[in-house]
Amino acid sequence: MAYENFTTYTEVDPGDDITITTTLVSFSALINDTDSYVYKDFGAGSFATDFIHIFEAELTSKSNSCSNVWWAVSTTFGDTDAVITDDAFRIVNTYAGSPQFRIQGYEDGVNIFDDLSAVMALGTCYFFTVTHDRNGGGSNAGRVTVYIRTGSHEGPLFDTITGDATVQKTYQYLTTVATLGRLGDASLVGYTQNLDLQSTAGDYEDFTTYTQVDDDNKTVVSATTVIATNMRRDGTGYVYKDFGVDYFDGDFTHLFEANHSNTDVSGLAAVYELTNDIDQLTPLITDDKNLVSIYFSGTVLLYVNLIDTGVQNSDSAAIAEDTLYYITVIRDDDGGTNNTGRYTVYIRTGSHAGVLVDTLSVDALAGGQYDYRYVFAFSALESGSVPEREIDVISQNFNLNLPVTDNAIFHSFNF
Repeated sequence: MAYENFTTYTEVDPGDDITITTTLVSFSALINDTDSYVYKDFGAGSFATDFIHIFEAELTSKSNSCSNVWWAVSTTFGDTDAVITDDAFRIVNTYAGSPQFRIQGYEDGVNIFDDLSAVMALGTCYFFTVTHDRNGGGSNAGRVTVYIRTGSHEGPLFDTITGDATVQKTYQYLTTVATLGRLGDASLVGYTQNLDLQSTAGDYEDFTTYTQVDDDNKTVVSATTVIATNMRRDGTGYVYKDFGVDYFDGDFTHLFEANHSNTDVSGLAAVYELTNDIDQLTPLITDDKNLVSIYFSGTVLLYVNLIDTGVQNSDSAAIAEDTLYYITVIRDDDGGTNNTGRYTVYIRTGSHAGVLVDTLSVDALAGGQYDYRYVFAFSALESGSVPEREIDVISQNFNLNLPVTDNAIFHSFNF
């Protein structure tokens, strides 16, 4: 995970209340009217697309009438009031009463939305995922959604807050801490850390650079999408790319989206594979090859299958047809019961930070710590068993983030 280096941010701290390390901004007795803030200028129009920002924050204690910016993207910088003099999205805590998080949007200095979370617990670290869908919302001008969890970015959902823009804007500055700059000496204590900025635009694999094999003319490939229609179990069809020997090594996070429909009882097709050989799923298994495969099976199952010289270790989730699933694949290269690798697959709807449908996990065998060369965005089964059974699938928006050093929601777009 590529955390922001806060030592490269600008710190304005007249009260000497803020302490900055590489990935942590902490503050002790941060006072309302000291006009303190930490920000970075990313350049005009830098936040102009879909993005996912993830971070952690804790409000340890606060006076009754005290507020702070925990995250903001804006066209101006400064204290809490200064960041909203033009265009901005910001997350703050409520000024008075029981503490709550709130997401607010401003256009030309005018507040356009304000959504509150449930009452937070002081002294609890919350895990934030901020998603920006630039064409989302009621006006198709942008929707920002904040998923707040406890324990981890995959932990229990505390609350979701959201708001819609009315005009598409772009943003230049990112703020991690900012005081009110007014209203006396009320103070708060807390920290924010592990900020990861993930742009989902422009990071997708271009499938037109992949190799398409399709003897039956059942697949259509565009820049970010592979569509297979009426693909039989015995069909010959796959889409792959050669990244070079051992390219996929160490820890990594991959994200993609997939859907299946019009599926016969035994219809099956893979929508993601890592291999060291070019072939379809059945030949790779019978020839004792090594691979990781995620595939739809029948109308109601999604499998992750780790295959080590023909030995299979799999896990499955109950899913529905005609539903777009957002799938995050995380490899912990030294994880698992044998310390040879664990693959964790998060399956969500709505977005890569949306509603969690299921979590799958498979461990590599002892001695089975393999690196991989090829990525498949689609593969038919190529099996003679009930060969006439068919399936329609869509595989799209592959984001291969390499390398990462920690578990992420998305390097999305995480999303």
